[in-house]
Amino acid sequence: MAWKEITLEIDGQEYPAMMRGNEISVPNTGKEAISIKVDGSPHPVDSVQLDERDDVVTITVKQAEAKVKRSKSDDKPVEGRDDDHAGEKGV
Repeated sequence: MAWKEITLEIDGQEYPAMMRGNEISVPNTGKEAISIKVDGSPHPVDSVQLDERDDVVTITVKQAEAKVKRSKSDDKPVEGRDDDHAGEKGV
């Protein structure tokens, strides 16, 4: 997954940032990120880590859980059996 440029809003202030998946990297703003907006869309904050060497903050946001609809099994094969081409029909 590649990094993409985003606009991060913390307490009404906008900052340029980079996002990959649910990880956001932003220069240290000196503000505590409790609730943020990514390109205008609110995201709940999962964790915040400060990298003092580079003065960069890494914010992890909670991923939206997608609902997956699974098909119900009726325990019947979907396809018939293929011939193994070994000279005999059905092994």
